[in-house]
Amino acid sequence: MMAENRKLCLAALCVSLLACLCSSSLASENEKRIIKKILSDVDNKLVIPPSGQPLTVEVNMMINEFPQFNGLDMEFSLSHDLRITWKDPRLRFDTLPEYHNITMLHLQAEQMEKIWKPSLFYSNERGSSLSSPLTDSNSLMRIYPDGSVCLIRRLETTVSCFMTFHKFPFDHQTCTIRLSSYGYTKEYLNIRWKRFDPLQIHEELTALGFSLHALEAGPYGDNGIRGSSSGVLARFYFKRESSFYILQVMR
Repeated sequence: MMAENRKLCLAALCVSLLACLCSSSLASENEKRIIKKILSDVDNKLVIPPSGQPLTVEVNMMINEFPQFNGLDMEFSLSHDLRITWKDPRLRFDTLPEYHNITMLHLQAEQMEKIWKPSLFYSNERGSSLSSPLTDSNSLMRIYPDGSVCLIRRLETTVSCFMTFHKFPFDHQTCTIRLSSYGYTKEYLNIRWKRFDPLQIHEELTALGFSLHALEAGPYGDNGIRGSSSGVLARFYFKRESSFYILQVMR
């Protein structure tokens, strides 16, 4: 009897597993069909989504590391993940027959290039991977049923930072990074921080020779050749780790 029960349980498990595999395969095929359809049906994918008002672009940032502070060149570097979200109604897929309650689509790098993006840059950068090509290793893009798009970039950025050293090695430094669009003025884009947790800090954050004392997020406006554009800024307050320098003097 027990052997028979085991056989029944095993058979039920196999049927359940097979059903899950079929369901997963069907969902994957549906996703591929939806991606192909929205990328082929949408005209002017590289043109800003139509809207009667400035398109809202929300950003937030995960700071992973501050690998470099260069007092001689007045610059610092940060390693971070930049998350950019906006809505493009041309990519909406919850009305398609293939929808079947798919929660999101994941795009590969070559597919990402076919989607309109808000052309962001750091206005005080001296070197950044934000302008580098999208790859599967440094970028992730998701599209949601209502046409919302989320693009995440893993970046290494070096920006200018004016520093003063008259209190060295007990000095504090304030550095700012400014993000805006080089392709669109504020009449077309409204760039703002995500309402909750705009700036997040990795639990194992390191800052070479410094400790991060505080940080703040705020709005930023940039006046360029094409006109005024909206943007955001992040301000970082650093305190030098003076113990290392004191120990060096005492030796």
